[in-house]
Amino acid sequence: MQMRHECRRLLGMMLGKVRLHRIEFLSVSGVDVVRKQRRFLACLIIPWGNAFQWLTGSPHFALPVRQWLAWERAIDASTRQGLVLIESSGAIERGSVLVCRHVPGDSLSRILADCRYSPAQKLDAIRLALTALRRLHAVDADWGNGTYRSISHGDATACNVIVDMRANSACWIDFETRHDPQLAEVDRQTDDLRSLVYTSAAHLPVSSFCELADVLLQVDIDRETHQRLKQRLTTEWIHLTPFQLAQSPLRWSVAMALRTALLEVC
Repeated sequence: MQMRHECRRLLGMMLGKVRLHRIEFLSVSGVDVVRKQRRFLACLIIPWGNAFQWLTGSPHFALPVRQWLAWERAIDASTRQGLVLIESSGAIERGSVLVCRHVPGDSLSRILADCRYSPAQKLDAIRLALTALRRLHAVDADWGNGTYRSISHGDATACNVIVDMRANSACWIDFETRHDPQLAEVDRQTDDLRSLVYTSAAHLPVSSFCELADVLLQVDIDRETHQRLKQRLTTEWIHLTPFQLAQSPLRWSVAMALRTALLEVC
C-alpha cells in the first residue's frame, strides 16, 4: 500500500508541474492587476488531462477556455467581489485573457512557508482561509444554461487563497478547475475542505497536525460536512488519487499522521 502511494505521489508531482496559464502582474491606470493568459498547448493538454482524471476517479475537471472565463465571471458576479475587470470575446480568439484586480495579501502557501510567521499566526491564516471557504460555499452561481448551484472551488489549495493578515481576511482565486456538477453539494464542499487542509499540512511539521485539526472545530462547519469528511477519511481517502497528491504530495507516513489527527476531531 505504501509503495502504491509513493508511485501515485511521483505521478502527482509530475502533474503538479503542469501550468495552464501564463501570469503577469501589471499596473493599469494606477490599478494593480493580474493578467492570466491560457497557454497555447493547454487546449491539447486539457482533454487528455480530464480523461485521466475520469479514469482515476477524480471529480475535478479543468475547464475549456470559454467555460473557464464564463465561470470566473459568474463567481465574481455572485460573490460581488469586483475582481474580474476584463473578459472580452475577442480575447478568446487571441489567446484567452482574463484580467483581475490584484488582491492584497499573500497566498496561504507562502505564509505557511515563511519562517517570519509564528505557528500561531500560521494557524490563524488557515482559519481565515477556512472561514472564507465556508462563505464561498454559501453562495450560488450560474453553472451554465441558467442552472444555479452552490459554489465549490474544485482546486481549493493553499496556493489559491489570498490571506491578508493585516485586514484579517481571505479571498479565493483561480477557478479554472471545477467539480463535476452532478456531484452532491456536500461531496463538493467536503472535497474543498480536504484540499485546503491537506495542502496546508504540506507546509507544517507533523507535530502541529493536532492543532491543525483543532482549527476545524473553531470554524462553522456544518454537521453533515463533518460526517462526510469522517466517512471519506475512513474509507476512500486512505488511497489518495494522483490529482490529490498533485495538490499535496505528502509522503505515506505524513498522510497517515494527518488522517489520524483529523479523525480524532471528526
